[in-house]
Amino acid sequence: PPGGLADVSDEDPSHYFGSVPDITIQKKLNGVHYDAIPGPYLLIGDSIAWTYLVENTGNVNLTGIIVIDDSGTPVDSSDDLTAGCPKTTLVPGETMTCELTGTAATLGQYHNVVIVTGTPPVGTNKTASDSSYYFGADSAVEVEFLVNDNPADSALGLYVLAGTDITLKYAVYNAGNVPLTNLVVSDSLGNTCNIPNLN
Repeated sequence: PPGGLADVSDEDPSHYFGSVPDITIQKKLNGVHYDAIPGPYLLIGDSIAWTYLVENTGNVNLTGIIVIDDSGTPVDSSDDLTAGCPKTTLVPGETMTCELTGTAATLGQYHNVVIVTGTPPVGTNKTASDSSYYFGADSAVEVEFLVNDNPADSALGLYVLAGTDITLKYAVYNAGNVPLTNLVVSDSLGNTCNIPNLN
């Protein structure tokens, strides 16, 4: 200032926070993560417990977290699993587990995708997804016993001349939807045969 007065000064701090939001999700079937086809073999109707591990892997809070499973979730028509999650906000490094129980294994190859979305304080929403697989097995085997290529299923059966040779055949069919291994065919006459595998 003029007249030799002492200098004056002022300061004003400025801050910002470099935001790196991120989120992950892992879906588990009965406590195990199956993210490759075919997944485990389950009997049709077996009970399934789904769990979803959600983690805030960024450096800022995430709010409004929503978990959506794209199929097989009877929670509601939108497949929104948020009701099965303990919270909708996660701080950096925090995890939570969402749960869905009471579903049952269905026939054949099963695959679905779960998606989680979280809102950071700045920038667009962050999303992550994870796949899950299992195979609903309906195992069955059938055998057809043939005498001289005839089923002969009912008495008196096939007429053959006494003393002549007869041919017995055992036609084995895989009547299910999964491969069978180590098959053993035997009859009441003591005849046996082994079949290593049957697709």
